[in-house]
Amino acid sequence: MPRRCRLIRPRTFAAGLILALAAGPAAALDLQTAKEKGWVGERPDGYVGAVVDKPAVADLVARVNKKRREKYAEVAAKNDIGRKAVAKIAAKKVIQRAGPGVYVKDPDDGWVKKKNATLKLVE
Repeated sequence: MPRRCRLIRPRTFAAGLILALAAGPAAALDLQTAKEKGWVGERPDGYVGAVVDKPAVADLVARVNKKRREKYAEVAAKNDIGRKAVAKIAAKKVIQRAGPGVYVKDPDDGWVKKKNATLKLVE
């Protein structure tokens, strides 16, 4: 006996489409947007950290840090230095380039919102 193909009901399809579109922006959270919203900040060790506790932010932080770790390892291997040294150099550059309003992790004060173009890092 042949199987009948069931069609998706228009209402079911529309509801699924609406849910997928609503979830899209959260799933596609990018680093720049997260920084602008104050959800993610730069750490002095060359990695990003979550300023707020949200699952989408935690996922973004994990993805960005994985990519950074891989890039730091690649640069370290090419230059015959340690990955941590590369990460620290990168951190200084990223934090210096960060605009006002971006959160930066201060070892003493926790997350600090950068007020101007300069921010002295503790060595």
